[in-house]
Amino acid sequence: MSVVAVVNVAHSYGSHPILDGVTLSIAAGEKIGLVGRNGQGKTTLMKMMTGEMKPDSGSVQVQRGVRVGYLSQHVNLNPDETLRGEAEGAFAELHELHRQLEAAHEEMAHVQGDALDKVLKRCADIESRMEAAGGYAIDHKIDAMLHGLGFTDAEFTIPVRGLSGGQKARVGLARLLLEAPDVLLMDEPTNHLDIEGRRWLEEFLAEEYPGAVVIVSHDRWLLDRVVGRIVEVERGKIREYPGNYHAFVEQRALRLLSEERAFEKQQDKIKQEQAFIDRYRAGQRAKQARGREMRLERMKENEGLERPVELEVMKLALPKAERSGDQVIVAEGIRKKLGERVLFNDFSITVMRGQRVGIIGPNGTGKTTLLKCLLGEMEVDAGVARIGSRLKIGYFKQMQDDLDMSLRVWE
Repeated sequence: MSVVAVVNVAHSYGSHPILDGVTLSIAAGEKIGLVGRNGQGKTTLMKMMTGEMKPDSGSVQVQRGVRVGYLSQHVNLNPDETLRGEAEGAFAELHELHRQLEAAHEEMAHVQGDALDKVLKRCADIESRMEAAGGYAIDHKIDAMLHGLGFTDAEFTIPVRGLSGGQKARVGLARLLLEAPDVLLMDEPTNHLDIEGRRWLEEFLAEEYPGAVVIVSHDRWLLDRVVGRIVEVERGKIREYPGNYHAFVEQRALRLLSEERAFEKQQDKIKQEQAFIDRYRAGQRAKQARGREMRLERMKENEGLERPVELEVMKLALPKAERSGDQVIVAEGIRKKLGERVLFNDFSITVMRGQRVGIIGPNGTGKTTLLKCLLGEMEVDAGVARIGSRLKIGYFKQMQDDLDMSLRVWE
């Protein structure tokens, strides 16, 4: 039985159609991967399932009583709340039920007879709802969730404003998973997770999470591990493929090959018919030629196939940069401390022109801080960091907070 049904949905942004008659059904407990190139409508479709957006036409139907949770690419958190307190916010409803139960117990001391029976029934109803919302064992659930996503006990009391971008994303993920909605919509959930966090999330969604899950992701390993069906959004339409991402790639290639062969076969038939029509248009068989021409036009209109198009990858011709010095970045004995925590100490590195260097490690251990120190955007506590001569530096930031939101995209 479907918990969410998208029925013949169409939507446009200005004059640009993004979804065109899309229909999709999600069953209870099903794990689905939503794939497609950027800008094809995946996030739009998800926002419609949450009710955040309304389609221009068609409908999105959510089964009565079904709770839909949505993890967006950009989470909104209270900067003054602690890390653990923000995660515990998932149980706001449970805390409210605790308050209602305490109020009912106080009321019981002052009523008798039928009124007492009503209060007792209300208490039973509240306790039943409390049990469904997590009961009294939420502390263990919160701690286990945060530990699974890589947080330590020492980090639980850090204010949200003091967290890195990756840590904030993980707190938002923890809170949503603790809410345990019946349908979990996740938009790029592994964007800010380290390797261990990704492994944990894969295991949790595949083995433990009982609800339906719809994942928008370019992480093929996550899709291979978790989902049992792939839904591809392409040029306003959707196509469904059974199996994981690996199976989707194989099936999609076979579909494109089959469609290409069918198109070529139809084109050959059209050419043959057109050749007959052109040859006998003015001769003794002109009547037959006109009849075949009418049939050909009807076939083109009703049965005509489009050539399957594989969208090409953008080709960029970038200007050649000026040759830099041999040493691109040099750090000698640098040290950086945030609060009482030493992120790195007596660290030295020399990066030479043409080298590719990866910085890895768990979220919150100082990778972004190290990068900023090496680029001179943040002062080091000790040591020296300097960049080489004739450098043109491009810095793609994690939170993209350097973008001027008043400009148009191309600007």
